[in-house]
Amino acid sequence: MTLFNVTTRTTLMFIVAVPNYLSTEVFIAFCGSHVEYFSDLCFIRNDAMEDRYSVLIKLVNQAAADGFCCSYKSTTESGLTEVCHIYFAQLVEYTDSAEIANIPQPGYTELPTCPVCLVVR
Repeated sequence: MTLFNVTTRTTLMFIVAVPNYLSTEVFIAFCGSHVEYFSDLCFIRNDAMEDRYSVLIKLVNQAAADGFCCSYKSTTESGLTEVCHIYFAQLVEYTDSAEIANIPQPGYTELPTCPVCLVVR
C-alpha cells in the first residue's frame, strides 16, 4: 500500500465512522498489536451520527502511525461489511459552540460522515 502525500503524514490518526455495535473493547482488539504504540486514544461521539462514533489515535512515532495506517486503511473487521476509513490528522480543535463548529476553516476540507460518501470519495 502506498501512503498518501508524504508531507501530510503525522502521528495523529482519525478513524471516521466506527459502527456502535463495535464496542470500544472490540475496537481495541481489532487494532491488535498496534495498541502498544498508542500514546493517546480518544473515542468521539457525534450526536448527528447516532449509529457511529469516531476515534482519534496518537501514536508514539511516524513509523508506528505508518504501520497502523497500512495495516488497517480500507480493511474490514472479520464478518463485517464496513470499511475502515483512516486519515492522518494535522490538527484537532474543539469548541462547544455549534456556530463556530459549522464554519469550515479556509484551505481545509470537511470529511463526510456518511459511510457511503466515504467509499465514493
